[in-house]
Amino acid sequence: SAEEIPELKEAYTQASMNSWSQDELEVYEYWQIRDAAERYSLEQQYDTGKIEGKMEGKIEGKIEGKIEGKVEGKIEGKLETAVEMIKDGALNDKIKKYTGLTDSEIDGLRGQMVAG
Repeated sequence: SAEEIPELKEAYTQASMNSWSQDELEVYEYWQIRDAAERYSLEQQYDTGKIEGKMEGKIEGKIEGKIEGKVEGKIEGKLETAVEMIKDGALNDKIKKYTGLTDSEIDGLRGQMVAG
């Protein structure tokens, strides 16, 4: 039906407005303003959500980067400590105790030091 097509429905409404009373015109205008306000509000909410999402993503990225940096720093520190202990002739058990590295990780370091 023609009423299901928004453009035709609007055209019919505009054509029939000539016969409306002042009260009917005011009610129609009220609903037009209200619909426009709701659309604007939804657009604002969408825009605000996009901005908040971007900000949240940036913050999460920074936090993730800091955590990743700290973890990498700790691992690097453990490896440096293990290398120094290997140079001093420490055994794997002692190196494991102070660094938390596994035997295979320590042996890998020893192999790199001999190869390098």
